[in-house]
Amino acid sequence: MLYSKVIIYDNMRVKKSQELISDFESKHIKSNRLFSVGDSISIGYSPKEGANVENMSGIIIRVKGQGLGKSFTIKSSSEGINFVQTFPIYSPLLHNVEKKLSHKVCRSKLYYLNKLFNKNLKIKP
Repeated sequence: MLYSKVIIYDNMRVKKSQELISDFESKHIKSNRLFSVGDSISIGYSPKEGANVENMSGIIIRVKGQGLGKSFTIKSSSEGINFVQTFPIYSPLLHNVEKKLSHKVCRSKLYYLNKLFNKNLKIKP
């Protein structure tokens, strides 16, 4: 673990690289993007930088990672076609994230929802 032993001198104070990373993350983490698995959300994102904003709504089936590297996977369906897409939570391409509804779930990953269509979903609000 070469990276954990790197020492950087800053104003005559020694800081380890892990302390620097935690300081950086605490400044840049947005508190309005707090949601969990099973929540119904609506997001606005642009597939490329400078492109038009596309809206998508669905259920979060997975949250992975920690800190600035955290990401979530959302499942939505349109006209009988299921879409599963993964987004980084703190991506600049996400314009708005709105939490619609929280569902009561007993699992941390809801992969079984990939096989079901919207009419068969039975999640308690």
